[in-house]
Amino acid sequence: MRASSLRLVIAGALVLGGIWMAVERWASLTQERPPLNDSERRAALAEARTWLDGARVAPAHATGAWRGVMTVWCEGRARWREQVTATGEGGLALPPLPEYLQILDGGYRKGCRVKLDVEIARGPIFARGPELLTSLALVPGLDGIGVDLDGREALLTPDELIAGDLLTGRPLLPGVDVELGLDVGGALRSLAAKAGVSAREWRRVPHHLFRFRCDEIVEPVDPTHAPLRVVRGHLLDGPPLTAANMMAAARRGGEYLLGHEHPDGTFDYEYFPVADANLPEGAGYSLPRHAGAAFYLAELFAATRDDRFRDGAARALRWLKDRPPPGCDRPDLACVGDSSHVEIGSASLTLLAAVEYHRGTGDEEFQPWALRLAQFLLAMQKGDGDFCHLYDAERGERDEHTVLLYFSGEATFALARLANDLVDPPPPAAAGARAFLQRAIDEPSRAPARYVTAVDRALDHLTGAAYAHLAGQFYFGEDHWTCLATDEAYDFLSDGGRRDRYGDFCEGFAAFQRRAQFTDGSGPVEAQPDLRGAYGFTSLIAPHATPVGSRSEAIVATLRLARRRGHEAAAREIATQLRDGFRFLLDRQLTPDAAWMMPRPDLVDGGWLMSDVKPMIRIDFVQHAGSSLLTGAGVLED
Repeated sequence: MRASSLRLVIAGALVLGGIWMAVERWASLTQERPPLNDSERRAALAEARTWLDGARVAPAHATGAWRGVMTVWCEGRARWREQVTATGEGGLALPPLPEYLQILDGGYRKGCRVKLDVEIARGPIFARGPELLTSLALVPGLDGIGVDLDGREALLTPDELIAGDLLTGRPLLPGVDVELGLDVGGALRSLAAKAGVSAREWRRVPHHLFRFRCDEIVEPVDPTHAPLRVVRGHLLDGPPLTAANMMAAARRGGEYLLGHEHPDGTFDYEYFPVADANLPEGAGYSLPRHAGAAFYLAELFAATRDDRFRDGAARALRWLKDRPPPGCDRPDLACVGDSSHVEIGSASLTLLAAVEYHRGTGDEEFQPWALRLAQFLLAMQKGDGDFCHLYDAERGERDEHTVLLYFSGEATFALARLANDLVDPPPPAAAGARAFLQRAIDEPSRAPARYVTAVDRALDHLTGAAYAHLAGQFYFGEDHWTCLATDEAYDFLSDGGRRDRYGDFCEGFAAFQRRAQFTDGSGPVEAQPDLRGAYGFTSLIAPHATPVGSRSEAIVATLRLARRRGHEAAAREIATQLRDGFRFLLDRQLTPDAAWMMPRPDLVDGGWLMSDVKPMIRIDFVQHAGSSLLTGAGVLED
């Protein structure tokens, strides 16, 4: 995404947010009853389970009168789903157990999970104006949609809207990885199917649409545990925020990647857990994100000494190393790509992964190649310190004009990491450590000074000239890699004045991001407490986990910078910002308990979805969320 697109995203989100606020105010919800309390949740689920087990239903506790939807999920599929009511004396009005459930093996039924969506509020939908207003009428993930067909009701629960991918029907901008709004046509077709009416009858019979909100509860995988509360498609009560839980989550993220890594070192790039399907082979596979996954596995090995992570990183790196693009496998440089037209992001993150692998293992397998990758990055640096982002390897020509997000910061961080790796001795247990250090002195390509100079020039541009325009005084772009590079380079930069300018830039970046974070006391969090810790402009767009992870990586680095510089007040504020973000990530990491709509809980365990309403896992979602938790576990316990 180009930098100009980022400004359009912000403007578009603000406009759409204003539209949504007007629609939401008109279509306010009327609360019919409070959510069930703990004992009522237990009683309602126990009654539903008794019915599913084929025993006589005997209500154990009065829950008052309510209506809603009961679904029996078996292996990620809705095997039974009906609108139900509670009578007011505590009993659920349930039909006899259907024959197709009776014939299921009792043990199989015990593996099924009951979900109750208890309706607590209802309101109208603005359905007679432009379709855009209807598409923005639901709070994504919280509201269901229903229809009254001349006295007959049909409902689509939030789960059904999420599983049907009906809540991300409109791209915010072409080429931007943000989608929002109800797929109105798809939702209406699904409602007609639920009601059992044809398109002709739908048009003929008077009907009106409404939205509704539920108290959502689901059985846990372990039946001895308490009922699980659900909001916006995820479990409401995540693990407590502790360093141990953050490390455990980071490790599970790495295990997700290992579970989706193939013997050749490639990954299931995108996995769609509701459909249990991968992106077709070769369709849009991202080399920078592949390298990012290798980097994260190498990070995990350094932190855990678990050989599985080392081996996974090595496989991923070999796959990149063994397929050099045409014209780019030279003695003096190397790059990464699928053709002779390459970009520097792939080379940057590959260099970063190779350096991290060497730092953690002492194994020099990838070092000669890493140094040639570094030579390529140096060759792509311009006179002003910035980098050219595209290169024609067969012609040996740089593209001096095209600017793409992330790449300059990634190159700077990779070169800073390499400089530190060349300064620091390899681990004492590494074979040939002394010989390696001697070569670092004898061979110019291994001299860290040239990389230090390149990093200093790049940071000078990224924190200075890149913002030397009118709009640059009012915003920060996607500079999380810049702050990772600043933290990495801080101790070897010699100019104290420029070094402090880089540190000030990153503290400003963190403060700017804090203003975009949903926090206690803000309007969105008062209405939707589960949004706390996310970054966004409006609750119209369900927050994505990846920006929380990537920003947290940079803000961890900035916390280290603030402490190093003695900025204690800033450090305290930054630490609070991080804690909010980490709680958001812990709440949303997928576990078997959170996978009631997914056929393969084992294949989703440890992953993060694109958003609460977009059930897709991509390898970089896991990398950024997991890496931020891994690095954050150390700084927050200080």
